[in-house]
Amino acid sequence: MTTIPEGYKFKGVGLKWTAIAGTTTDCDYEVAAERDLDAVDLILENHSADDTLTFQVVDVNNVLGYGPGVVLNEFATNWRIDPTKRDQGEPFTAGYRATILAGLFLRIKYASTGTTDVILRVNYSLHEPPP
Repeated sequence: MTTIPEGYKFKGVGLKWTAIAGTTTDCDYEVAAERDLDAVDLILENHSADDTLTFQVVDVNNVLGYGPGVVLNEFATNWRIDPTKRDQGEPFTAGYRATILAGLFLRIKYASTGTTDVILRVNYSLHEPPP
């Protein structure tokens, strides 16, 4: 569990997606107001041994003017899934906060290698910075 620094307000969000079996599915969440991200908790169903995740921040709508769909940051590439666990363990905690500007998207690219659709439940630990 993360400690919330003075002046910050916790604004966590939980989401659910279905990743299509045998494909790579983009699971996008648009950040409506500036938030700081410091952890991600992931719970999976029907996942396979060779499934992977990639965590990105994407400017889908060209908010910053670099072009639509530009990947601004990639926090984890081909992150390996533990096939023996539904809950992938303690939340991934960076130890620092990454500021995500309003209008940008948090994206999880889920690469499924199995024959059954995968259910992803994701909890983003987001915080509203002090005024």
